Amino acid sequence: MIWYGARIVVFSVHPPRTAEEALAVHWPLRGVALERQAGIEEASWRAGRDDGAVLEQVLKELLAVRPGYGAGWAALANLRLARGAAIEDVIRCLDLSAWTAPRENGVMLARVDLGLRIWERLDGPRQLSIVADLVGIGAILQEPQMARLRPLLLTRTDEERAALSALVRTRSGGELPGWAQWLGL
Repeated sequence: MIWYGARIVVFSVHPPRTAEEALAVHWPLRGVALERQAGIEEASWRAGRDDGAVLEQVLKELLAVRPGYGAGWAALANLRLARGAAIEDVIRCLDLSAWTAPRENGVMLARVDLGLRIWERLDGPRQLSIVADLVGIGAILQEPQMARLRPLLLTRTDEERAALSALVRTRSGGELPGWAQWLGL
């Protein structure tokens, strides 16, 4: 789909994982973001770069226009992790995502996905936030989302999975829900 000269990617199964997918957000892009995107893409093409830097720059500029867009912060966190940025920058974006979109299911899924990949680097309160997101979306997870999360949980040590299971039980009222059992908790 083309909107004012910019390609718009429509997604429905998962939240945006890249800046390119984040361009498909449910809010209209404003002129300055579109012009900058075109300029950045052209400069990147001329330089022969295709390392994610362009997408990160576009996403940062979109977030400058709309700083309360939680899915954008989650996408930026994923992109920075993929590009090998400092973990503090990744966690800062993850925190901003939680602060700006605390109850949006797609964004919660993106945070759980990222949080499970960097679990050992998160402090206690951030781990609890990831568990709260997981419990919040657990009952509505569909097969593709479960299939993505299950391997992430199975890579955790037995002790980590036991701790996660205990946290999920506590947040779920004492019982381990069926979705959590299927995920390997």
